[in-house]
Amino acid sequence: MGKYDKVIDKLQRIWNTEPSQQEKLEAVKAEIIKDIREETGMPPSAVRLAREWADLRLVRDGLEKQISDIDAQLDAYAQLMVDQYEAEGVDRISLDTGEAPNVHWEPFARVDDPLKFIAWCEKNGYKSQLTLPWQTRNKIAKDLLLAGEGQPDGLGIYSIPKVKIR
Repeated sequence: MGKYDKVIDKLQRIWNTEPSQQEKLEAVKAEIIKDIREETGMPPSAVRLAREWADLRLVRDGLEKQISDIDAQLDAYAQLMVDQYEAEGVDRISLDTGEAPNVHWEPFARVDDPLKFIAWCEKNGYKSQLTLPWQTRNKIAKDLLLAGEGQPDGLGIYSIPKVKIR
């Protein structure tokens, strides 16, 4: 028995995607179905879909690892460039490709004291823009469902599918 079995059937099922993204997904789904039908002469089976999904997930995971490694290299180069540009007294280098990597500093805001910042936001008219991270919002909703309590005002709680490998 799953953790949410007692409450999940009471929730409206939705795809958790924006309309434009869902439109794209519908086109991709149609192409997948068409390709499998052309190959097998039959609609896709659950086994076929699961295998293709698992294979594609492995490809994505490999690419994400590569991207993560490349991002780390880019960040390392950027930090080295900042130090070296300053050491050489330059802020821009023109490359023979026509590109001109440059370094400049700009302001960046980070919340160091959340309670003080929330108070400032409320005082200065930003209260309606304060939001919880989606992870926190989902945890609150799940905890309330499991406790048999009502949902918070203004928060819709739905059922969305999750596909993962166990």
